[in-house]
Parts: sequence; structure tokens; C-alpha cells
Amino acid sequence: MQNIKILILTSLLTFGGFTTAQTQKTQTHNWKDAKDLVLQADDFVRQNGVKSLLKNINEGGFTTANSYVFMLDSSGFLLAHPYRKDLIGTNRALKANYIIRMISIVGKYSSGWIDYSFTDPKTDKTTPKLSFVKRISPSVFIGAGVY
Repeated sequence: MQNIKILILTSLLTFGGFTTAQTQKTQTHNWKDAKDLVLQADDFVRQNGVKSLLKNINEGGFTTANSYVFMLDSSGFLLAHPYRKDLIGTNRALKANYIIRMISIVGKYSSGWIDYSFTDPKTDKTTPKLSFVKRISPSVFIGAGVY
């Protein structure tokens, strides 16, 4: 069932079949920018390594006005986040089902889209979020999204 949901979401994103809420959100925040940010971080890691990317993210790198890159390991531990330093080093899979879904996506497909709710650092409110996640090593993946 989860695979079907991922396939439908990927199809909607690819072919433009958004719901009204998603359409309104993409008018403000372009979801393609989140994917581009992940691909830029992926290029960076190929040239500089995972440790350099981790440091760069934690120092506020790979952020834009509407998105930012985060990094987790395949067990669900948050390794890097430009805004939520308090969560770094915690196993997010134990507290958030969407992390398990992210791990599943990168494990099965290497990359893909996921929708979930997370605290928007601009408003400090829990808000729907659409993220693109990508495996960058056998045990590490990155993501970026839009609220």
C-alpha cells in the first residue's frame, strides 16, 4: 500500500496533478527548488565527501529562502540540520513515522518524494511539508522540502 502511495505521489509531481492545497503551496514555494537543492548537495558530496556535507549543512549551508537540506542515516538518526540542532543525534525513526517512510523510499528507489508534517522554522508551527529525499551513500541520505 505504501508503494502505491509513493507511486501516486511521484506521478502527481511528475505530471502536475496536484490537489488544491498542493497547488496553493506550490504557487508560494516551488517544489522543484527542493529537488534542485538536494541534487546540488549530492554533487557537493561527490566532490567533497559526506563529512564535508554534514559540516556544511550544520553550519547553515544548502539553504534557500524556502528550503534547506537535512541529513539522516539509514537507522533514522538525524546527522545534520541547519535549524534544529536540538534534534541532531536523536533517532527520529522512533518518534516520527515519516522517517521510516523516508528510509523505505531511499532503500527501495534511491530517491523519491514524501509528504508529512514538520515544524516550519519560519513560523514555528507544524505545517504540511513535501520533501525530496536521496541516498548519498549506503548508510546516509539527504532531503529538502517545502512547506
